[in-house]
Amino acid sequence: MLLQTCSWLQAGVAVLELERSTDAQNWQKVILAPSSLNATGGVLQNTHDPKALYRLRIRDDQQSGFITALPLSEAPGETVEIAKQFVLEVLADGPETDGGDPEGGWIDAQLGPICYPVYDPAVDQGRTPAYLEFKLVRAAKPSARPSPNNPLGMSPPDLSETQHELGYLLVSLTQNDSPVPSFAQDGPTPVETLLRKARTTGPVKAVRLDEGLLVGENPEGEIVASLGNAPISIDPKVLEIVGKEFTGGDNGQGVQDDNRVEFPVRGHASYREFKADLLTNPFYAELRWLRAKNASLEWRGVLGNVPKSIVVPLNARTVLFDNRRVRSAELSEPGLAALTIPTGRNGLWVTGQKAGGAMLEVVFADGTFEHVLLHAGTLVPQLPTLQSTSAGWTAWKYWYAGGWSDQRRYQQYQNDPQMCTGGASGCGPAAWAMLYGWWDRKGSPRLLKSTSQADSPLYNDDSVLDCNRYVFDEVGPFCVNGQAATMPWNMKHGAKWAQHRNAGRDITWTWGVPYASPGSVSKAADAIKAGRPAIVGLGFYWHYPLAYGYKGRQYKTGSVVWNTQRYFKCNMGWGGDSPQWHNASSTWFATHARYW
Repeated sequence: MLLQTCSWLQAGVAVLELERSTDAQNWQKVILAPSSLNATGGVLQNTHDPKALYRLRIRDDQQSGFITALPLSEAPGETVEIAKQFVLEVLADGPETDGGDPEGGWIDAQLGPICYPVYDPAVDQGRTPAYLEFKLVRAAKPSARPSPNNPLGMSPPDLSETQHELGYLLVSLTQNDSPVPSFAQDGPTPVETLLRKARTTGPVKAVRLDEGLLVGENPEGEIVASLGNAPISIDPKVLEIVGKEFTGGDNGQGVQDDNRVEFPVRGHASYREFKADLLTNPFYAELRWLRAKNASLEWRGVLGNVPKSIVVPLNARTVLFDNRRVRSAELSEPGLAALTIPTGRNGLWVTGQKAGGAMLEVVFADGTFEHVLLHAGTLVPQLPTLQSTSAGWTAWKYWYAGGWSDQRRYQQYQNDPQMCTGGASGCGPAAWAMLYGWWDRKGSPRLLKSTSQADSPLYNDDSVLDCNRYVFDEVGPFCVNGQAATMPWNMKHGAKWAQHRNAGRDITWTWGVPYASPGSVSKAADAIKAGRPAIVGLGFYWHYPLAYGYKGRQYKTGSVVWNTQRYFKCNMGWGGDSPQWHNASSTWFATHARYW
């Protein structure tokens, strides 16, 4: 569902190309690479050819087919307001504020002059954008007039104003995903990074396939760049475990089995086959439905749309939704009332058991859902008047396991003869190496490099390679489409490296189905609250980063907490890039580990 009708989404598109000729007959396109531009935006050309002619060619939307960038002034107003409000709330939580973000990040930040449309094949068949990626820049400061003490008018030796790349903010244009699925407070935007990797001089269409996979397509729908891990297809039978989670551990005295289950997996013969699978496979369809259901309460909170309240008496049955067939119902506080779905009949039977209020989530037979505030044996509290979209939210709370400076900036190995000879070594081994590298510096110096010093390297070296190779053999990823994929039921075996290095250990892990694994979210959050980073699985089973920051806030109506918004700050395992905040709702794997 689109938030609003936007004329620019269907508007004609033009691409401007600069062409050069020496005879006015034969014209060649001038490639405007960043290296050919000067500081004022001029184009650097061969000075030995002063008689060259230049012209501007305008290509219409029949040739380009999509928008590569959008002026901020033309972006949908409601989406811009969501972005501005989110930035203001994060700015208010700077490091100098009580209870704010210790790492800060956005200082004097504002939305940049352009934003990038990002597409999803499952939204309008990929014809209209599903997200807008806003670039954050530092607000310009007015130049000070020369003072009598500075007759030459010299500028202070301060380069802080030139640091304009302050990350990005991804905002959904539909309610199929969270209002703000991800953001970062430093560096270029993901779309900009994607464009730098693109194997083309033509236009690129950014396509977001899940939390950890962004693809660039040319006008023919072929991949010209990607950022993230190769996707895999899991048998739809995995849906049989929706609502279940599997937990195990190793404390050095023994291993607790998680009684794992396994499901057939496969790669894809082509990108087109993968996109077709993404749209037709019941597994992905269910994940999109779960994602939208999880996002619905966040949208209510962001838009200030409080769910309606229903009062039921104590110790007496009340029939709700008597005109609809109910598939399932769940209370955020189970002991508040007894819920019964009558066999073969419409409605939901509710019997209040104790006074209080809670969120009731009801899923109907047709797959639609509704959230209401259920009050048992009590009057509905007077609702506050909402003055802004942020009214009702508690302040953000932040927790960190160290800082970004403590993170090891490891990345996957390419074409390693002992791992994947034809591609990358996998995000699973890289995530374990980053966890061990952190602990090597924080209490278990035998985990990387030497066995007696806290000397884990900042970037990949031979010791990191040894760890990756060992973990690779243990987790058993299979090499597919140029990358290694680690299954969630095998990821736990990476914990064996600590035993191999004779390190003391106490680790537990939990995994389940994306968007349906609250235990995994809680485990990672508890680890970070205890000052310990956590490996997490994000998206559609496709990526394992290392989370070292956690932030959360609640939406309250009276005494009832009916929505919780949570993010993990992640070292994505892509080398020296900056960290990213990702909405926690898709988390399906998590560790809580301590080493000594």
